[in-house]
Amino acid sequence: MTRLTRRQALSAVAGGMSLPWAGAAAAQDGLVPVEAFFAKGQLMGAALAPSGRQVAMTVAAPNGGPTRLAVLDLATMRSQALASFSDSDIDDFSWVNDEWLVFDTTFKLTGYRQIDYGPGLYRISSQGQQLREVVSSSGMPPDGVERRVLHPTHSLKPLPSKPLNEEVLVIRPEEISRTRVGHYAVRWLNVRTQSVREVQTPDNTYSWAFDVQGQVRAVTTREGSQAAFHWREPDGTWRVLNRYDALEGPGWVPLHVEADNRCWVIAGHQGRDALFTLDGRTGELSAKPVAHHPQFDVRPWLLVHQGRVVGLRYTIDAEVTQWLEPAWQQLQQQVDRLLPATSNRLSLPSHGDSPWVLVESSSDQQPYRAFVFNRESPKLTRLGDYRPAIDAKRMGQTDLHWIRARDGLPLPVWLTLPASGPREKLPLVVWVHGGPWVRGMSWRWDPEVQFLASRGYAVLQPEFRGSTGYGFAHFRAGWKQWGQAMQTDLVDAARWAIARGTGDARRVGILGASYGGYATLMGLAQEPELFKAGVAWASVTDLDMLYGLRWSDATAETRNLGLPRLLGDRVADAAMLAAHSPLKQASRIRNPLLLAHGEWDSRVPLDHAEALRAALKPHNPRVDWVLYEGEGHGWRQTDNLLDFWKRVERFLAQHLGRPATP
Repeated sequence: MTRLTRRQALSAVAGGMSLPWAGAAAAQDGLVPVEAFFAKGQLMGAALAPSGRQVAMTVAAPNGGPTRLAVLDLATMRSQALASFSDSDIDDFSWVNDEWLVFDTTFKLTGYRQIDYGPGLYRISSQGQQLREVVSSSGMPPDGVERRVLHPTHSLKPLPSKPLNEEVLVIRPEEISRTRVGHYAVRWLNVRTQSVREVQTPDNTYSWAFDVQGQVRAVTTREGSQAAFHWREPDGTWRVLNRYDALEGPGWVPLHVEADNRCWVIAGHQGRDALFTLDGRTGELSAKPVAHHPQFDVRPWLLVHQGRVVGLRYTIDAEVTQWLEPAWQQLQQQVDRLLPATSNRLSLPSHGDSPWVLVESSSDQQPYRAFVFNRESPKLTRLGDYRPAIDAKRMGQTDLHWIRARDGLPLPVWLTLPASGPREKLPLVVWVHGGPWVRGMSWRWDPEVQFLASRGYAVLQPEFRGSTGYGFAHFRAGWKQWGQAMQTDLVDAARWAIARGTGDARRVGILGASYGGYATLMGLAQEPELFKAGVAWASVTDLDMLYGLRWSDATAETRNLGLPRLLGDRVADAAMLAAHSPLKQASRIRNPLLLAHGEWDSRVPLDHAEALRAALKPHNPRVDWVLYEGEGHGWRQTDNLLDFWKRVERFLAQHLGRPATP
């Protein structure tokens, strides 16, 4: 059976689709069942058509099958299922214009760095016709089928604004090797004809800004750690406006260019990312930022209407929308009055004057749900919920606190408490985010955190030094601090929670994946009196392996440039790396540990876990081991998600004591 034939167990079915989905599951023991948190969601996402007259959605099939794509006509409120596959979920999707949509799919692993098929890219009409693959999902055309598609490494690049035509922007890394990825080629792909237009950019380009006519006007290049911001002159030549070291502080990142040559740019301000405008003719930034925050980096998504930027969407503690026009700000306030307990994301028509607005709503207690709001009625209509079995009143509240690490560094920490029950002397779980050079948390509903809170645990999530999103100094403070100050930040946060009376010092656990798994293992080795048990999955266990494993997906550029500066030099810092590797400290890990790994993890290969498991075996009989076949760096399969979190629940109850039921 050819791949296209197998994939075309698809449907393009006209007809109604029930909205919204309902039904709240209940467990016999009174707890919210694990399936409510980790089974496949119902409404996965929604997007308003450019004219504002239709809404596209990815929704679960009625029988629990793969996620499908559907469109709702807002004039008739009739829905139509457009496409689905029997062997994969439809994942990301986007409107091209009111006639065409594009979408990709989930991929299936078959081995290290191998996929049976990739996400690809497909186009389909808004009437459910003319489904066609425009970016290959396999690299090989099906037997007997002639087609012209782009290579699987092409991927869709979203833009704040694009011409209302039949084209989408796709990018492709040009130098894919074990050495480096040096340049991203940019192309306009016509989804109807499948013709391609090349976009000429300087070498080593990795970010772009286009104007409303679809012309690239500004780019950022990077070679090694040296980056530069380029502006395109009217004659097509490129002029460098700024050069900087990409690892030594904020640079310039272009977002969008308006008709008057005004370019919206992310640049540094008082040690944090902020949004400025730049005059392309003079090369000068605006005197003051358009958006900034004294505690958080601001990296907005621009909201564009009729070619003009009318709003900014970015995350500080929570996601916020900063409207630049009073009419849209008044609309935001109107919707917020109707939905006062949630953060409400408004998507307005990019073209035309349709009265419909898409409203996507969520909070720390409320999972994602979607509505449409008619500005003329005015009426709010609910489309559906991501997790309809979740009752927001039974979810814990998440709050951001600022504490001081032992060296005085301001340390943001997130604390989630159970919805009901005791508020003091709770069993405490320190959740360590992965990365580590990413932002860990924001004010939102998190299934893993809320699952633990629903079981009576206080969940503490420190944004340890090295985390991004809180300014360059906070990021820079984490360089070469794996197992050191990054680790003591976790200890300081846990002791803060104990000192304030929230956590029970006798019942503190630690858990995390990837870097979070590493920190969990180091926590058990360094602080066994504090951390009584740990859960670590997809974990880094030996820092030297990050440089040496040939089947890791890290490029040589990462190993030779990024890791020596951020983690440590493999030769000069060898003693430090060994001293802070869980594998080398395995004899000190004696507390209970749940250790899990994916069979085909190419980010942190299975060798990490297998080596640690062997090293722990002689002296720690309290290691629970689980290997998930067919999984990579984390769990994608629902059965494995459910199995893992049931194991976590049993493990924590056994070793931290079963909390009182909230």
